[in-house]
Amino acid sequence: MKQFMIQDLIDYIEAHIEDDLTLDELSDVSSYSRFYLHRMFDLIIGSSVINYVRLRKMQYARYCLSKDERVIDVALKYGYQSERSFRRAFKQVFQLNPSSIKHQDYHIPEKIQFDLKKGMTMIHYLSDLKIVECDAYYALGTKVISKHPEIDSIEQMTHYKHLNHIDPFTEIGIDISVDASDSDSGKRGYAYYLVVDKETFEKHHDSDIIKHHIPSSKYAMITIDDPFKDPFERIPMGWKKLITELESKYTPKKGLGLDCFEEKVVTMTGTIMNIYVAIE
Repeated sequence: MKQFMIQDLIDYIEAHIEDDLTLDELSDVSSYSRFYLHRMFDLIIGSSVINYVRLRKMQYARYCLSKDERVIDVALKYGYQSERSFRRAFKQVFQLNPSSIKHQDYHIPEKIQFDLKKGMTMIHYLSDLKIVECDAYYALGTKVISKHPEIDSIEQMTHYKHLNHIDPFTEIGIDISVDASDSDSGKRGYAYYLVVDKETFEKHHDSDIIKHHIPSSKYAMITIDDPFKDPFERIPMGWKKLITELESKYTPKKGLGLDCFEEKVVTMTGTIMNIYVAIE
C-alpha cells in the first residue's frame, strides 16, 4: 500500500473515530481487499488496522475521561455496549481503570504522519518484481485462528489431502485478520489452500472446507530465496518490497476471493517462496 494511501486511511479513521469502523468498511474506503489491507497495514504500521483503530479510540476516550465525562457516556461514544466491556478494554491498553484518570492532564497523541520515501534498496534474497499471468484455478482450504495458525492450518490441510488422496498442483497461504479479543490472547490467523483441478474441486463438499474458484488474472510477484532461513525477516521484507514497488506502478485488484497469497516451492537447489498480489 502506498504510504500516502495509508495516510488517507489514517485520516479517515481520525475523522470517523466515533463510528463503528469495521475491516469491511475500511477495505471499501481504501479500495483494497480485506486480505491485502490486513497484511499491508500490519507491515507498514506494525499493527493490524483493527488494533490501530482500537488504540486510537482508547486514546480519545482517555482524553474525554480526563475532562470528567462519565465512563458510561464515553464507552457508548466509542462503540462499547457496556461499561464493563469498556473498562476491560481500557485496562488492557493503559493498565489503568477508567475512573482513576479523571482530571489527569492528558493529550491525545498525534496521529501518524508519513513522508514519501524512496523504494527499498536491493536485498540479495529477494528477486526483482515480475508480472505474471495466472490461469483460473480452484482452491480447497481452511482458516485457523490460534497461537500457531500456519502450523495448524497446514497440518489440517495435509491431513485432508492424505485422507482424500488429493494431489494438488501447489499449496498457498495468507495471513488473515483476527478480532481484538483473539489478538489480546496472542492468537493470529492464517488461511491455507490446496490448488486442485476442477474435478477434484467439484466432488468435495465438506462443511469445514472453504472453496474458491479464482478467475484468471495478472499478478505482481516477488520470489524469496531460502525464506525459512530467517522467516520473521525474509518473508515480511519480501511483502514490503512487493508492495513498495507495486504501488508506484500498478493498481491492486479486489474481489477475486484470494487477492494475495504465498506459495512455497521446493526446487532442485532448495526452497523458495513466491508471493503474489493480483493487479488490474
